[in-house]
Amino acid sequence: MERTAATRRSLREWAPWAECVIMVAARYCVIEQEQPSDRARFAGYALGLDYHDWFRKRLIRLGRLLSNILGRTVQWKPFCDTSPVLERSYAAHAGIGWIGRNTMIIHPVLGSYLLIGGIAIDVGIETDSPVKDACGTCRRCIDACPTMAILHPYKLDARRCISYHTIETPDPIPEEVAAVMENRVFGCDICQEVCPMNRMQPAHGPGYRGTIEPAFQPHGERRTMTMEELAALTPERYRAIFRRSAMERAGREGLTRNAQAARDSQANRTMARPNGPPEAEAARRTDP
Repeated sequence: MERTAATRRSLREWAPWAECVIMVAARYCVIEQEQPSDRARFAGYALGLDYHDWFRKRLIRLGRLLSNILGRTVQWKPFCDTSPVLERSYAAHAGIGWIGRNTMIIHPVLGSYLLIGGIAIDVGIETDSPVKDACGTCRRCIDACPTMAILHPYKLDARRCISYHTIETPDPIPEEVAAVMENRVFGCDICQEVCPMNRMQPAHGPGYRGTIEPAFQPHGERRTMTMEELAALTPERYRAIFRRSAMERAGREGLTRNAQAARDSQANRTMARPNGPPEAEAARRTDP
């Protein structure tokens, strides 16, 4: 992200010819119920197939239709998480949702269990308007974060985030993070689980506004694997269970490291909550 900071500030650094972006979103909404403490817990978006592949195929399909839709030859380029484009910002401008206090895009009806992507195009089209921020004074995500990674509304310190440490870095998990990650071994949905915009959406049955997309349905063994099984994961079992999933990002070594760190912290856990940085403590005492 540091290397591509200039590109993220301006999409034209990545696509100089771009005049507009078309933003799209898909709700994965796999809401896990309470699980035994020995069960490995993965972020909901990772339980199915790798969303990057699923999303990119559909963006390409849309891109190929654009010339017919717009009545002219269109230059286009898709992006979905792997490109140096800040999708969240464009999604907010396009009216898909607002950027919530947990720093995630929140749709006014569908909540935040969203995958977002888009297509840069070389033609200007009528734009949509942003939607109103409806977080109000709600602090549930801030107060629920066990590592105090949300320093204050709309600002998150990734260096304290469970998702960052269990997905993005090969370094050992800091003790203060391991102490509160419990059985979360790939990602963390806590700030989404407590969000009222998600809690009022049923996980299934009448009123469900999620998806029945097969690619998003959870792989059976990913829902039943224990941390002991994950810590002892062999290369063969890793390929059989996690191939073509977003969890390939962490790799077998990362997943087994996470499981071992979680097991060790459970064995040595104390009831004390880790001290957060001063700005996080201040945010919890007062609401800016």
